[in-house]
Amino acid sequence: GHSHPGNIITNEFLGDLEIGTDNQWIMERVGIRERRTILPIDHLFLTKNRVREENTKYIRVETPKLVEEAFELALSRSSLKRDDIELVVAGGCTPTSLIPCDAATYANVLGIAAPCIDFNSACSSFTAGLHFLKQMSGYKNVMLINCEVPTAHVSYEDRKNCVLVGDGCGVTLLSRDEGEFLVEETLFQSNPKGYDKVVLPIDSFFDQDGPAVQKFAISQMVDIYQSLNKDGSGFIGHQANARALDSVVSR
Repeated sequence: GHSHPGNIITNEFLGDLEIGTDNQWIMERVGIRERRTILPIDHLFLTKNRVREENTKYIRVETPKLVEEAFELALSRSSLKRDDIELVVAGGCTPTSLIPCDAATYANVLGIAAPCIDFNSACSSFTAGLHFLKQMSGYKNVMLINCEVPTAHVSYEDRKNCVLVGDGCGVTLLSRDEGEFLVEETLFQSNPKGYDKVVLPIDSFFDQDGPAVQKFAISQMVDIYQSLNKDGSGFIGHQANARALDSVVSR
C-alpha cells in the first residue's frame, strides 16, 4: 500500500520562490515535474523552512495519517488480518521522534499489538528491511513501513536539494506463506567511506554532495543489475534523478 499528501510542489512553485531555478533548470538536471508535501504550500512559500522547528507539528500530525492510509490499502490487497501481524518494522531518515521508535508510534496508531523495531538506512531502508527480515525466521507475518517527509527537513533556499525531495509512504505486508510475489534473494552492502556525502543533522537541514552521490548511485545500480538480472527480466531502480537513470540505461 502507498500514500502521499495532497499538497503539490510544482516546478513553477519552486521558480516563484526566486532561488535561481525554474522548470527548464530542473527538468534538464533531474527530470522531476512535481513532488508532494505534508506542509501547507503557503507555509512553504512564506517561510522557505528557515525555522525547522515550526514544521514539528505537521510532522507529528500528518505522518501517521500517511501510514494509516497506506496500511489500509495494503491490508485490503492482502489475505492478512490486522491481528495476524506479528512484528512491525519501520525505517527511513525522517523519524517522527528519536524515542519512541517509529514502528511503535505507527503500531499504536494502527491498533496493532506486536514487537516493534526500526531499521534506519536512509533511502535504502525498504531493501535493508527486506534483507534483515528475511533472516528473522521466527516471525511469519510482518509489516514493513517506510514513511518519509523530507520536505520538512530541507531548506527552500537551497535549490540543489529542495528540487529533489517529496513526501510519501509505503507499507508492505510480508508473509512466509505462499503469495503472489516471492522474495528469493536479498543483499546488503554499504561503503562507510562515503558517510558524509548525504547528511541530515539533528539541528540542521538535509544536504548532500550531489555529484558524488550520483556517481556512486550509477555505478552501484549497474553492478547490481549485472549481478542480479541473470535472466533478462525487468529492473526497477530507486533513484529520483532522470539523468542518473538515463546513464544507467545507456551503460
